[in-house]
Amino acid sequence: MGLEAVSSSAIYGLDYSVSSDDVMLLSHEAVKRVPIEIIDDSLPELEEEFIVRLLPPITGGATLGQVTECTVTITQSDDPYGAFGIYDNELLTVYMLATEQR
Repeated sequence: MGLEAVSSSAIYGLDYSVSSDDVMLLSHEAVKRVPIEIIDDSLPELEEEFIVRLLPPITGGATLGQVTECTVTITQSDDPYGAFGIYDNELLTVYMLATEQR
């Protein structure tokens, strides 16, 4: 399935980056981590946000759950690694349908 990061107040390449725009679940996986790097800089900034969305096409019998996007908030921080939070309480979910193997 596809993965899309959409800038809001955070700027792609300056405030964050996503390592891939594809997510592949293996047949035994129900959860997959997607590396999203929060880029720290020396500029004083307020909180910034971007949106992460799961996109079709979905293959192999998987379907998207009800929640397909979330807002990621990068909090203001002096930490060299930055800090972030996700305000949406629900995870982005993908459901695998059992398929009969022959």
